Amino acid sequence: MLSLHDLDMITTQYAYFTFEITPENCKGSDGRDEDACEAFEGLMDIANYIPETQEYQRFEDKVRQKMPEFAGLGYHMQPDDKVRSTLLYTPDGTLTKK
Repeated sequence: MLSLHDLDMITTQYAYFTFEITPENCKGSDGRDEDACEAFEGLMDIANYIPETQEYQRFEDKVRQKMPEFAGLGYHMQPDDKVRSTLLYTPDGTLTKK
């Protein structure tokens, strides 16, 4: 991001996306904290989010119950397998299910 900042590419003409690689903050040990924080303002980090709610647990249980219906299509799931439902959250709170 600092390289993009140095090239004057932190503008509204560019969009930058990362997938779960954004550091916790923009502070570092290189003396360029102000530049780094400015560069990270326009970054959209996409992260996997798995809720830890009872509602989501019920959803996982329903998925496990339905999986035998898909065995003929080559889908198999053991009762203790994790359900892999990807929920992508963005910092502005929008949600996309995949």
